[in-house]
Amino acid sequence: MKMQTEIPEESLRRNPQLPKTPKYTFSKDDIQRRRDRWQIHAGLELEIATILTQHRDPSSAAEVSELMWAIHAILPSDGFDKVNEGCNVFDFPSMYLQNIPILDLGGMKLHKVDISKCILPLARLDSVEFTEVNMSYSYFVGSCFDYAQLNGCIFAESTLRFTSFRRSKTLSCDFRAADLHGDFYGARLVGANLKGADLGGSDLRKSWFFACECGEHSSHAIRNMSENNNSTSLIPYSRSSNTSFSNNKYLDSYTYCFKNKEYRNLLKLYRSRWFYTRFEGLPIEFCDASGAQNLKRYVEDQRAVQNLREQSKFGYIFWNLTTACGWSTMRLMFWAIMVIIFFAGLYANLNLVTPPDIVSQVVVAPSIPTIGVDSILKPIATAKPPSVSPAFQWFYVSFDIFTNLGIRVTTKPASNWGVVVMFIETILGWMTLGLAITVFANKYARRS
Repeated sequence: MKMQTEIPEESLRRNPQLPKTPKYTFSKDDIQRRRDRWQIHAGLELEIATILTQHRDPSSAAEVSELMWAIHAILPSDGFDKVNEGCNVFDFPSMYLQNIPILDLGGMKLHKVDISKCILPLARLDSVEFTEVNMSYSYFVGSCFDYAQLNGCIFAESTLRFTSFRRSKTLSCDFRAADLHGDFYGARLVGANLKGADLGGSDLRKSWFFACECGEHSSHAIRNMSENNNSTSLIPYSRSSNTSFSNNKYLDSYTYCFKNKEYRNLLKLYRSRWFYTRFEGLPIEFCDASGAQNLKRYVEDQRAVQNLREQSKFGYIFWNLTTACGWSTMRLMFWAIMVIIFFAGLYANLNLVTPPDIVSQVVVAPSIPTIGVDSILKPIATAKPPSVSPAFQWFYVSFDIFTNLGIRVTTKPASNWGVVVMFIETILGWMTLGLAITVFANKYARRS
């Protein structure tokens, strides 16, 4: 197991603020090892669930601290990372918790357990296997669900701000009205209910949203709003609104990949940009994307690319190779140069055309007359052999045919086949011009 970001314990105790969620990198053996350690201590998982069930919805910060230290006390020292010094959590304006331990609950398995209204900030819940676990109205700020498998779990109206779901797999989970301002890098959300959820500012890179529900949720279907107003719970209440996407990260930048030496991501981003972050079945039109116009456009364009991919495989391959599905001007420029070089080779070896005079000979312009009638009546006009190499001569001929679009004629065909080849290259020039206009309009045109 490799930990990318360490939590400075002394800094946490000194500064009452929410720390950055640590990012872990696990191998398959690490994940299996963290799950197998619970088998040695049979019944420990249910004991922790019982504590959370009996002390749900605490009414004071001291009660939260006491509850979390009680769970920390029953965790064995063998195989578990136990930090005996607490830290502070300042999540304005929700709550201010002091002396909170970081619970190592990674790899825990729970099945059909109700731990709703629990408060577990900064908990390490990576690699867990939760099936039909009710965690609604809960508080998991700063917790880590990396590499977790969540099947049929309920997070309705839970606060998951700054929570990490990196490379997790969720199936038919309920995130209605949840605060999901967190890290979903490489996560899979299949059949998730995201009605009213707030994903603003989340990292969605390389994630996969498949057949998710979006739109406005009904608050009375989850919790009575009058109960919210009269409750003394520490857990913040969610608002009734639409699924929100704003300021999301959904694509890596080339500079980011170079800086972090993620060359595989760089290659994948270049080859399959539209499938880097997959939104299949995500109704973005029912979401509040006022602050995410680029993401909305990306989702809609991805649908068009997928439809073309299903209807015409050849059309998709041609579009992807030439312009990266209407996005890359450099790729279009590369293929235009390749076409010019190919036809230049045909003209040079098959004698299909007669090059223009400007290529066959270089004429030096008459010198400026100085003094005397003779210099005016007898201008000096000398012809020298061409100074351009043969390769560049025929490259110019092919470039002239490719770009003249049939408007000007400087190169003459030398045979019937020459007419055919010139006609084909001219048609390709027209097609390239149309593609270039499309790509530039797609990239640089203003959109409201």
